[in-house]
Amino acid sequence: MVSIRIRPIDKARFRSYGSFEALAHGPATSASTLTYPLPTTIAGVLSSYVYPSVNITKTSIDEMDLYEDFLNYLFFNKLKCNGDWSIRGGFLYITGNNDEKLYVALGNVFKEYETLKKLLSSENGVLDVYLDNLEKIVDGINPGRVLVRIYNDKIDKDRIVLKRIGIGLEKGVKITRTGYIYLASDLYFSAITKEVKGSSSGLYVEVVGLRCEYELSFITRFAGEGYPAEIRIGGEDTIYNQLNDHEQCLVLVQLTPTILSHNVAKKVENYTGLTLTIIYEDLLRGFAETFLAIGDTSLVTDLFKSKITAIHPGYSLAQNRYRNPYTVITGNPLIIAKGSPKEIYRKGVGEYTKYGWGTLLPIPINEKICIRAEKIKQYMKCL
Repeated sequence: MVSIRIRPIDKARFRSYGSFEALAHGPATSASTLTYPLPTTIAGVLSSYVYPSVNITKTSIDEMDLYEDFLNYLFFNKLKCNGDWSIRGGFLYITGNNDEKLYVALGNVFKEYETLKKLLSSENGVLDVYLDNLEKIVDGINPGRVLVRIYNDKIDKDRIVLKRIGIGLEKGVKITRTGYIYLASDLYFSAITKEVKGSSSGLYVEVVGLRCEYELSFITRFAGEGYPAEIRIGGEDTIYNQLNDHEQCLVLVQLTPTILSHNVAKKVENYTGLTLTIIYEDLLRGFAETFLAIGDTSLVTDLFKSKITAIHPGYSLAQNRYRNPYTVITGNPLIIAKGSPKEIYRKGVGEYTKYGWGTLLPIPINEKICIRAEKIKQYMKCL
């Protein structure tokens, strides 16, 4: 298994869904940065290293599949790897005092991984509060308990993002265009490092299923404005090695958006309180049993909320155009399920999981949570 660390030299802009262009969209355009980049951004920066060396063999108009040629060349030709690879992202690393801590990107914050595991698996903890509130909601009662601990020990996006004002330029001549003022925000990794008194920070990604002879390090342009970043490929993974193969009760935290196929997306047309659960039942069928998916109700916290929407996942340099839109589940919904942690993490859910979409982080929990979630689901079906 292989780990990848992407260290922006100072800052990065992970553009939100869609395009940003002052001249195309008129005055007062704004560009916000996501807390974590889309999987296409990760696959794209890895592909960029071998882009001039690869002859594209894919004849499909599906631009997602173009990455396979580039990444196969990188892994098998450059790094001399063996295996069937899958990219898994959604993590931040921070080094300091001769150790490294991993954080998980949740909404607009980074939550320390080990702390998140304890919060979600503890007795009478976060999940019990969620289920208590859900039971009240389905009974028509206003929930009163509030989660506070989940907000502690986190890195808040508001403290690590710097906003700036600029003005659009005439293309070709670089003359300012009157009235075309825009607002842009960037994520400062130097501020992240300072926030926790570390020595360096960046994005942490795992490539599951590979064994490689060589390691690789290079500096390249990365993400929105092409700010410089150091890419290091090599070393053992952390998350996958901690997981086991035993079937057990789990809470699955979605780390990267899940792309829905046309058939699955049709289930959204008649949206109910169980729609998200029904969708994940479909996505996990064959390797996990789904009891309940939580993310479409404002129960107690914004950290695990989700949204089903259409997005344009960035710009394709290979095709010189914006990529086609997809129906996706964004955010970080929680799915209570039973299955093998290693298998679920390795496979992911939805379309194009090979490139990092639909990454689920499995956290073992008490069996009674699965039993309770199944009862709530059956009760909701009867309403």
